[in-house]
This record gives sequence, C-alpha cells and structure tokens, in this order.
Amino acid sequence: MCTISRALVVVVLAAVLGLGRAAAPAPVRFRLERTAGEEDLFQVVPARRISRGLLNWKNIVVGSQLENDSYLAICACVRDELKENLQEWVEYHALLGVGRFMLFDYNSSQPVFTSLEPYVRSGLVDVFFHSSHHHAGAGYPQSSQAFAYEQCIRMGKMRHTWMAFIDADEYIFVKGNDCPSLPAILPQYESFGALGLNWVFFASSGHKTRPAAGNLMSYTQCLPRTHGACTHVKSIVNMRYVFGLNWSPHHFTLSEGKQQVNELKLPFEGPWSKPASYAKIMLYHYFTRSQEEFERKTQRGSATARQAKNMGDFMLYNDAATENCTDALRFWLRCCGGSNPSDRTRWLCSGVASQAMAAMARSGTAGAGASSGGAANGTALG
Repeated sequence: MCTISRALVVVVLAAVLGLGRAAAPAPVRFRLERTAGEEDLFQVVPARRISRGLLNWKNIVVGSQLENDSYLAICACVRDELKENLQEWVEYHALLGVGRFMLFDYNSSQPVFTSLEPYVRSGLVDVFFHSSHHHAGAGYPQSSQAFAYEQCIRMGKMRHTWMAFIDADEYIFVKGNDCPSLPAILPQYESFGALGLNWVFFASSGHKTRPAAGNLMSYTQCLPRTHGACTHVKSIVNMRYVFGLNWSPHHFTLSEGKQQVNELKLPFEGPWSKPASYAKIMLYHYFTRSQEEFERKTQRGSATARQAKNMGDFMLYNDAATENCTDALRFWLRCCGGSNPSDRTRWLCSGVASQAMAAMARSGTAGAGASSGGAANGTALG
C-alpha cells in the first residue's frame, strides 16, 4: 500500500512539474545593429506560444523556430493588407518555389501573424513586429522599408542564395507552358549581383470592391509596355554579392564587378531598365487594385516616407490602362486546373479553374490555349 502511494505521488509530481518531458526551447534573440550605432532588439517567439497579449510587445518576431535555408526567400514590408490578399500572395509565391517569407509588420490594425498563422507555424513565414513606422535608412531618411530591407540582408545573407525585395501588391510572373519554378530559373543568373524585373502595371479593371476571385484572376487591364512606369524594376538579389540598399528600394549596392541585369542578362544602372523586357519573367504590380482598396492604401501612408498616393493617381493609372494582360489566368489553369494541390496551396487552387474560365469569358480572351502574344481585346504582356 505504501509503495503504491509513493508511486502515485511521483506520478502527480511529474505531471505538475513537467518531469520526463523535453524542456521547451528557449526563445532565440536576434540583435539587429543600426548603422548609427543604435540597436533594435527583436524577441523571437515560437508561433506555438503566441497569444494576443504578445502582439502588444514593442519588437518581436513570430516564427516556428524551424531551420530555414531555402534557396529563395522574399522580404517585404506589410501594413494593413487584407487577409485574403496576403494569403493569395504568399501561396502564389510558394507555388513558384519561394521557401521563406520575412515580413515586417508596422503596426497593422490586424497583426499580420493572425492572417498568416498556418504559414508561420509551418516555417514558411516569419513576421517581425515593430512599433515604429520610420527609421533612418540608406538613402531614405525616416524609411521603414529601408530598415526592413537592411535587416533582411543581415539575417538572410548566410542562409539564402537569392532574396526578392518586393511588396505585397507585386507578384513575380514567369511565362511558359508548364507550372513554373523560380529555383529552376535562377541558377543561370548566379554569376550576377541581382536580377531586375520590369513592372507590368495593372489598374482596377472597373472593380469598386475587392473581387472574390483575387488579384491575378480579376485584374486584366494594364498599361502599355511602352509606358514610362514599366521601366521601373524590383530586384531579386544574389545574397553572396549584396552589401545593402542603394538610394531606392528598387536596387542595391553590390560587390565590385558584380552587375544587376535584366532577364536577358543585359546590365543596367539604377532602378530603371530600358526598354522594359517581358520575354520570360516580370513583376505584376497591382498598383490600384479595387477603388475601395486603393482608398485604404492612401490612408495607410508610404513605407518609403515619400509623398503619399492619392485618388488622382487612381484615375491617372485607370485612364492609362488601355491594354489587356491575361496570362495570369492561363497560369492558374496550368498550375491548379485538374491538379491535387498541396496543403500549402489548397486554398489558392480551390475552384481556380472554374473562376479562370469565367474571368476569361468576361475579358474576351479566346481560351486557355490562346497565345501569350495577344488577347482578343488587347495585348498580353505576360
């Protein structure tokens, strides 16, 4: 009887004290050094421990604590993006082969982690919360985007071969007959410092509110490829050769002798590649999206601390969007139609084929097999 009692006490104590179980790993701390000598300290919290209370902390990172040495990563600043847009953006790029997302959340009214929780827990996404919108940064005084990019370079330089520095309204698009893979394309550019992708500018396509089918499915009206805005680039940077941000978020300071090139491997200077090139890889920029979303965009301000956008910009780009770019519709048919999507992309591919067919019918495109060189009502850039 006495032996049984002792055993019972041991079991109870073990349950209370957690004996016999592996101790939870201690949170990791990243020290992010500032160029001015100041330091910002981010507390890294495992996603499984996150709670609403923690989201009020000043500077934290929410991550899975899984090792992530993916070949290709994305760095972006995010503030008050709709949950549906963020999910589509992450899952689309994961479908292309992006293995890690480093997202800096600057005081979003709905924290980014709550929109992307499954992706954070899986190790695909790390979210960096920061209480301040602006920091002194390279070439951009008071720029939260410059600060975020510099920290992504610092933390990702030894982990990733490539890192794309894009926004949440920008989608890397690859032409081709099969479902494309960015990690299969990028090795041919590894001798260069960075790959610059020309913008394809999209307007609202008449949408007053966010369309249920998402961005790539719903926006087809685009600017002509000769428009000056399309000469702007965003960069996929070779982490071996990058030192930091240059004077804009569009291009970077590289090792001596290393050049930034366009998709045709032609070198260019600064944040513009002229003429714009759309042979195989480009950057779809959903600049306005719907009228309602653009109004939200004007209210949240600029990540670069430059002049905020206004409804005059909305009208300007809507008037200039005189061509149709419909290849994104065909992309969904290739990658999702008739397939069994993975858990990561199940939400994105669910019902996509039928939505694509309906969107194609509305846009007047001849069908899924239409040539990428043109569309019934305009020119397909992508």
